[in-house]
Amino acid sequence: MPPTKKSKKSVKEVSSHVHKKAKRKNIPTAELQDFVKEDETKPKKVLYPRDPSLDPQLVWKGKDEQDQKPLEVPSVPIYIQEKIHPQALIEDLRHAGANGNAPDSPNLFADFNGIEFEEQ
Repeated sequence: MPPTKKSKKSVKEVSSHVHKKAKRKNIPTAELQDFVKEDETKPKKVLYPRDPSLDPQLVWKGKDEQDQKPLEVPSVPIYIQEKIHPQALIEDLRHAGANGNAPDSPNLFADFNGIEFEEQ
């Protein structure tokens, strides 16, 4: 029986998702952190109330004083280190796969730093 011709796979259309209700449109980059006011760079303390019915710790009720106080967490400003559009990642993977340069998965049984298993 002669081999059948394989049809080319169609390219799937992939698009990035944008949240319409995004609240923070301008998160400062790391280069702009010097322009932030000095009082904004100091970490502020945020208090979260504890709910003993949801607390997963094995602590006797009333025996641990820290459970009586709200959880105190320092909040520091967040800066974007790098902006990468998701569509750019998808196109880069698609381009690498088309050229045959797809990243190889690591081989668990390969030599380590040029040393064969028997030489160790």
